[in-house]
Amino acid sequence: MRLNERMALARLQLGALFAVSTHLAACGSAATNPYDFGGDGGADATIDATVRATVDARREASTISLGGGDSMTTCTGLACAVTNCGAGRDTTVSGYVYAPNGLLPLYDVQVFVPNAPLDPFPVGVQCDHCGAPISGAPITTALSDATGHFTLTGVPSGSDIPIVVQLGKWRRKATIAEVVPCTANTLTDANLTRLPRTQSEGSMPHIALTTGGCDQMGCMLPKIGIDPSEFGAESDGYSKAVNVYSGAVEVGASTTADPSWTSVTHLWGQPDGSLPSAGEGNINNYDLAILSCECSEAPDTKGTVGAPTFAWMTDYLNAGGRIFTTDFQYTWYKFSPDPNLGGGSSSNPDIGIGMMKGGASPGRSPFTLATSFPKGAALAAWLENVYSGVPLPSGATFRTDAGIEGGTVTPDSMFSNIQSLAAASTITWATSPNFGTAPDSGLVGPRVFTVDTPVGQPVAKQCGRGVHLDMHVDEDGEEVENGYPTSGCAKPLTPAEAVFAFFFFDVSSCIQDEMQAPQPPPSSAK
Repeated sequence: MRLNERMALARLQLGALFAVSTHLAACGSAATNPYDFGGDGGADATIDATVRATVDARREASTISLGGGDSMTTCTGLACAVTNCGAGRDTTVSGYVYAPNGLLPLYDVQVFVPNAPLDPFPVGVQCDHCGAPISGAPITTALSDATGHFTLTGVPSGSDIPIVVQLGKWRRKATIAEVVPCTANTLTDANLTRLPRTQSEGSMPHIALTTGGCDQMGCMLPKIGIDPSEFGAESDGYSKAVNVYSGAVEVGASTTADPSWTSVTHLWGQPDGSLPSAGEGNINNYDLAILSCECSEAPDTKGTVGAPTFAWMTDYLNAGGRIFTTDFQYTWYKFSPDPNLGGGSSSNPDIGIGMMKGGASPGRSPFTLATSFPKGAALAAWLENVYSGVPLPSGATFRTDAGIEGGTVTPDSMFSNIQSLAAASTITWATSPNFGTAPDSGLVGPRVFTVDTPVGQPVAKQCGRGVHLDMHVDEDGEEVENGYPTSGCAKPLTPAEAVFAFFFFDVSSCIQDEMQAPQPPPSSAK
């Protein structure tokens, strides 16, 4: 019998005995039945049976009510296994959250113990705000910090305790073999607290990846542990977590595409304004899209300024879509018809969120991370932890990077497409001097920024997010081409790729005020 059940039964028995003692004091007689309230034996037997039936029914339903006076506290299911350890003690579970590879620690991941089944995520883009209740009626919740570490407090004790790690539509449930009550339980098995490698292990967002002749953003994905079986083409649909599309390639490049990959025009609509065969909104089938630099503004795949494709992309963002862009893919912001976001042209760099000169003018390396707000400080601390040269709790060791220790990162190529941004509608995560300025001139431009959409709306009414890296994260001899992902991307994760990886997971999370520190989701079970 569980502790809570024994306590409930004991209180019922004590209440009955108190009534008996009161009766004896008043009447001066003794009762042979502990539930004897006087009267004939039939009444005694009925009360006895009623009390026992009530306790047995609650035990069967795993629901026990404890309380004193008029106040009642109800535990249900696994919550009844939470032990009251007394003052200054508690049952805790701690560990580290990892990427699917079980090696790279992750920041700002929700960790919780569920007390109900997990509901499936809705298909397609959605508006997800932080602070809203999450599925599973969690008993206790926590967030991983900049080292990936978390601590759950008030954890149910016993055998086979479930634990869930979740970030947006990333979600995986595992089982802890034994949780010892009133003890600090430490998890050391990365398989218990890593995100899923395949959809059979849990939930994964549906991702569109475009190739680009000047940046190989897709090489990061297999490096963080997404299983090769989860990569496919548009025709594979939701059976694959990642659908690859062929983007424009650099003139004279030898890159060869997988013949099953369709053109990026199938993703965002034809440049002439016509729609792909699947109808408008192919991109709306994806939770997020990774749009690699195509070496130019590529009007051959997107259309000129004013083409419907830019409006469709803006609509996708406003509905809850998330996009990653590098270098020339700034076009999705600059040429958006929304004047609060874009409204620019090839000759007009002034747009709703700032000034985008474009043209891939070189920028000075390295870029310096912004640490004046909580999540920016967390990015800097996360990078320093990963690239410290010291073995991580997972056993992995990433090379020492002196620049990261100083808060800087040197990508393969740096640009100054973005000259300035409006602080009210964007978050600048990193800066470097603009092209043509002295390193010490103080004239710096944003090199990494995020923008939540619809721009100009309060956070509570925003749903989408764009992340732009004004650089190439991977152009150093790796290729996303025929044979990907099992070939072409074999080098270790670079610091610039790690920055992309940080945002790859961060952008999947719920929308919140980015200037505030993230908070754990509410627990909904007692």
